[in-house]
Amino acid sequence: MIDKNAEEVPDGNGWLVPSWVAYAKSTCRRLTGELNQAGGHDPSPEYEAFHQTVEEAIKRAQYHAQRPRLRVRNGPFRRLRSLTRRLADWWTGSEVDQVWAALHTAGQALLGIQSPAAVKSQLADLAATVVTTLDPGDLRRKDYLTTLQLLAPAGRDISPSDRAQLRAIRQACDSSADGGHADARAFRNTLVLVGSLLAVVLTIVTIIAWLDPGFRSIFAAAGTQPGGWYVFELELLASLSGVTGAVLSLRNYTGFQYAYGLPFVQAFLKGTTGAATGLFGVLLVRSAVIGSLTLKPGASTFVVAVVFGYAQYLFTRLVDQQANSVLKSAGSRSDPGITPSVPLGGDAPVLLTTSKAPRPQVSGLSSNHGQAAGGESVTLTGSGFTATTAVNFGGKATKDFTVNSDTQITVTSPSGIGTVTITVTTPVGTSAGSVAAQFTYVPAPSDDGQASQPAVTGSGPV
Repeated sequence: MIDKNAEEVPDGNGWLVPSWVAYAKSTCRRLTGELNQAGGHDPSPEYEAFHQTVEEAIKRAQYHAQRPRLRVRNGPFRRLRSLTRRLADWWTGSEVDQVWAALHTAGQALLGIQSPAAVKSQLADLAATVVTTLDPGDLRRKDYLTTLQLLAPAGRDISPSDRAQLRAIRQACDSSADGGHADARAFRNTLVLVGSLLAVVLTIVTIIAWLDPGFRSIFAAAGTQPGGWYVFELELLASLSGVTGAVLSLRNYTGFQYAYGLPFVQAFLKGTTGAATGLFGVLLVRSAVIGSLTLKPGASTFVVAVVFGYAQYLFTRLVDQQANSVLKSAGSRSDPGITPSVPLGGDAPVLLTTSKAPRPQVSGLSSNHGQAAGGESVTLTGSGFTATTAVNFGGKATKDFTVNSDTQITVTSPSGIGTVTITVTTPVGTSAGSVAAQFTYVPAPSDDGQASQPAVTGSGPV
């Protein structure tokens, strides 16, 4: 049990608390409740190890959710030091990464000690996680969904090996999700660097133009002498035109719980890019490269800057597309912008666990006889074949069978004699014997072309 009276960790969030902190604390409370429901009656070392792992992981997540590293002691430049730490945490994502790593560890370990009913209740949610976190081309995706479907029937027991496989599936999904979040953060940081570099260049151009009248005159109509703030005014109008274009990219963020500040970062990038393209457009028109356009004294120069400032969308739309792709890779099954879908060429897995699944039933055979030596290909029709684990000809099992669908199995007969009943076994049970499932072995023909008769042994009247 987690000690509720444990010493509180100093809260470093302050007045600016990101949304993930509240979600992480809520998840910690949920996992604590699930851990308490799992009980502590099992004395096995494996149970104790899982229990301890969950407890320690939840405590670690609670600690980092408080973000104690952001606390700054009183002293000179306290606010500046606090701002620096917050920016560093926002840039690196150190605290949030450690929180999610701990929560993922707790969730995976819980699968080792929860009741079978509690484990099965998570199968549908885990299937949605597989679909949303793993790429469509990932080789593991289909196998994971099949595994979850095989574990779902109400009569199916959850063995220790099943729990280990579920932990492996969840770990793979968690790792993929963490990679998506890291990619989103790296993409955001790249945009910040590019936008900042453009801002520095534009600032240098503004300073030079303010100091050198000859330099700023190249951005003005011939025969005019603009003021010192002229180039800055051109950049400002062009950047506002670029920021206006950022509104078009807001649709990329509808339905995502965590956008990593990308709307703000892209608006910043579009603003700086708009200012740069606006100035470049004025230079093009001023140099008469575009013969049909000329700069005239007055507002025409500012009009050119605004038009070319909006033209930045031709370049930044690629950034918008990449941002949408990155957010989808970092999104979760709970985001409205992401809808779990069935993989191409596949069927939706059946994950109903609340009702008793019927036993398999064999209703027909493509061939009801074959050679005693075996090797006959027989197609079984019926129902409930999806999770088939064994096919028997009488008391003899065959390993050579393929489940084509829930209603069909292709099997190769083993060797045998006489008439036997074919049965199909799944986690729910074994099919009942019926006339439709009977298979007769035909004795091999003798040298004279007649079927050989079984030998008679023993004593008695002749």
